[in-house]
Amino acid sequence: VAGCGGGDQGRDPILGLPAATLVNIAVTPASATIALGTTQQFVATAVYSDGSAQDVSTKSAWTSAAPMVATVTAASGNASALSQGSAVISASFNGKTGTATLTVSPPSLMSLAITPPAVTLFAGETRQLAATATYSDGSAVDVTTQSQFTSANTAAVRSTSGGAITGV
Repeated sequence: VAGCGGGDQGRDPILGLPAATLVNIAVTPASATIALGTTQQFVATAVYSDGSAQDVSTKSAWTSAAPMVATVTAASGNASALSQGSAVISASFNGKTGTATLTVSPPSLMSLAITPPAVTLFAGETRQLAATATYSDGSAVDVTTQSQFTSANTAAVRSTSGGAITGV
């Protein structure tokens, strides 16, 4: 290197080409809908003037414009749904900001439990079952009166509306 003048003599790096500059930040997904009580991972990608791109999710500062609807982990871009509505999620990196829209829908049904889980019946004996729905926001709701109960073996057990079962 010393034999050819000691370096690039003040020229831009890489054979005299100008350094790539940051053009924008793209946040993906650009829009997402999630159920109340769930999360959404966003990704921030830095797009440069030379066409290259780099994942800068963990290097970006993340914010939510509606923290009552959704919060976002400042260092990772993982958003948590807190209430129904919409929130603009932003990622800022090196003076550029990209955004995405997060819509929070009602909680989704995660499981349905029947209690008691096992019943022994004599012929003619009737028992009441209960159905409990658990949702993505952690809530549990008695849905017995809204549920349809059926028997896999109608010769042994007959079900009626409202969760009552009778031994045959």
